[in-house]
Amino acid sequence: MPNMDTTADTEVTAAEAAEILGKDRRQVTRLVKRGTLTPSRKLPGYTGAYLFWRSDVTAISERAS
Repeated sequence: MPNMDTTADTEVTAAEAAEILGKDRRQVTRLVKRGTLTPSRKLPGYTGAYLFWRSDVTAISERAS
C-alpha cells in the first residue's frame, strides 16, 4: 500500500488529485489547462501523466470549500 502521509509534501497522481478535489481526472486536466493547478512534473511520453504536489492540491481544495 502506498504511503498516504498527508503531512509531507509528496507528489500525487492526477487520479489522487481528483479524489482529493472531489472531481474526475478530466476536470483535473482542465484545471491544469486553465492554469489553476500547476503540475510538479509530467512523466515522459506523449501521454505521460501529470504529477502534483499534495500541498497545491489541498490548497485548491480548501479554497473551494
